[in-house]
Amino acid sequence: MDTVLAAFLVGIGLSAITVVADVFVKHASLQKAFTGWPMLVLGAVIYGLTAFGWFFVMRKAKLSTLGVLYAVSCVILLTLVSVFYLKGLLPNAILAETSRIRS
Repeated sequence: MDTVLAAFLVGIGLSAITVVADVFVKHASLQKAFTGWPMLVLGAVIYGLTAFGWFFVMRKAKLSTLGVLYAVSCVILLTLVSVFYLKGLLPNAILAETSRIRS
């Protein structure tokens, strides 16, 4: 397998791990009286651990390319987690735009 393709796949995996950390931080923020601090710490530790993975990925691809990869994969993954796991609703403007595009 090409090393750049492997770096891209690892980058998408690291984005998925970052989304898991985001979920822990979100759950921590929903707790009352700062009782969710263990989840906050766990999310922060996961964020920190992904930095080691990004170090190795950045050796194989350009920063600008990885920035786009990270941004797009995180937006897609966070939207999926928000809608299907956290039961969040998409804003009406997005829903209206997607229905307009389909017609």
